[in-house]
Amino acid sequence: QLSSKTMEKLNKVLPSVWSKNNPVDIIGDAPPERYRKALDILLEAKDNDGIIGIMTPQFMTKPYETAVEIVDLLNGKKSNKPLYFSIVGGKKVEKARHYLDINKVATYDTPEEAVDSMVLAWRYNYLKGLIEKDSVKIYKSSEGKSLIKQYLKNGKTFLTEYETKKVLQSYGVPINKTVLLKNVEEINQLEINFPVVAKISSPDILHKTEAGGVILNIENKQQLKKAFEEIIENAKKYKKDAKIEGIIAEEQVEKGFELIIGSARDKLFRQYLMFGFGGVYTEFVKDVSFDFPPLSKNFAYEMIKETKIYKLLKKGFRNIPPANIDKLAEVLIRISS
Repeated sequence: QLSSKTMEKLNKVLPSVWSKNNPVDIIGDAPPERYRKALDILLEAKDNDGIIGIMTPQFMTKPYETAVEIVDLLNGKKSNKPLYFSIVGGKKVEKARHYLDINKVATYDTPEEAVDSMVLAWRYNYLKGLIEKDSVKIYKSSEGKSLIKQYLKNGKTFLTEYETKKVLQSYGVPINKTVLLKNVEEINQLEINFPVVAKISSPDILHKTEAGGVILNIENKQQLKKAFEEIIENAKKYKKDAKIEGIIAEEQVEKGFELIIGSARDKLFRQYLMFGFGGVYTEFVKDVSFDFPPLSKNFAYEMIKETKIYKLLKKGFRNIPPANIDKLAEVLIRISS
């Protein structure tokens, strides 16, 4: 909003019918001097951090003469305030646009382009500020490094959930207790807190739910044995040639938000991280953010804040309590290591 002081100054140089608000409409018949006077006041005002000027030439408008007035004003001022101009009119305003361009005043074909540029400039400076006052903490794990070397030596290009959790846990990422069961007999010696979730463990089955490879709310060992047989049978039906290592039993966590944290390597952008809405609807919702590792604390928070689900994580939703954003950011930092 414009301050009363700025409004008072604009009232003195603009027609009585001007918009008297932000955006400042100086009326379509504005001569070059009016543009100059209004711009001069707004550049001096402390109630705005940047200006986007929009000129849509009408019968009385003089685009080139206005451009000359604007450049003359800027040459006589010491203002660091960002200024963007959109002059709509195609060939009719080419001379005016060229004059602004050669005098280093950013000009655009449409107001939307000017807005996009201002947003990107703000974003750049905001992130630059985060970098300057931030530091990156790298978490190292000799155990994790050894595990990865061993997996690679064995020719693995894909890790099962159990193998992945072993690596993550070695880097300090909190993991619910997870046990690999290769046969039914191993359940007799199993030490775990019920209820548990049983899942298929196979490098050839990526989407466990679709394969009938997930059973929830298992309350005791007898139910777990039954789940073992059912999951193995479903997996064989789903993919006959799948390599099945057994099932994993993991302690079932309380109801909460399902999130996804992923990583991939791109030829152009190198290794990158992904964070966002998880669960079976991940690919449908497509609420994710991306960044490059290693992450600092500020950039970990930025990744979280860039998603739509952040608002729910912060406030909670219905019977789901708010998430611990600090711990979530810490998990992102550790995975980025």
